[in-house]
Amino acid sequence: MAGPAGGQHARRTGDILVRPITADEGPLLRRLRLASVADAAMAFWHTAEVLSSWPADEWTRLARAATDSTTDLIVLAQHGDQAVGLLQGLTPSNRPWLRELASMWIAPRVRGQGGADALVLAALDWSYRVGAEAVKLWVAPGNLAARRLYTRHGFVVLGGPEPTTSDPLVRTFIPMLRTLYPAAPRPAAPRP
Repeated sequence: MAGPAGGQHARRTGDILVRPITADEGPLLRRLRLASVADAAMAFWHTAEVLSSWPADEWTRLARAATDSTTDLIVLAQHGDQAVGLLQGLTPSNRPWLRELASMWIAPRVRGQGGADALVLAALDWSYRVGAEAVKLWVAPGNLAARRLYTRHGFVVLGGPEPTTSDPLVRTFIPMLRTLYPAAPRPAAPRP
């Protein structure tokens, strides 16, 4: 998916077009994130209340930060001229070799058309291209469709559900990881 200056370009899967966000699409990012939490509130870290309180310049900052970046990513899924999904990628500050995926969402009306797979592939391509060694994500325990999607793309479960805070009433998520570099083959045991 490399484009000009090492950036991203669009990729089509059936009727779904996956493309990087542009710097001026902060309002679109806000609309998609609010639609995602309205559709599946328990699947995301932030609530609609929190996201609604963010000022317009925060959405603009996020869109700009993800434009042709090696540390941040936002890819959008489009069906015709309508944006119908997104996926964000980020780099944890204390782990520059790792990329994390977040905010993955596809509108219910276009699910099953390959958009989710195309978003994940775009994020994996980006992660590999920028030199990440692994990609991590967090999935809600009851979101079996998402777990199947991520498993299909090589992610493995790292452990049981983990709470987002120490408060036991808070949401929990299951960590999943995909390495981008296969382990070196083990040397054959010497023959006697």
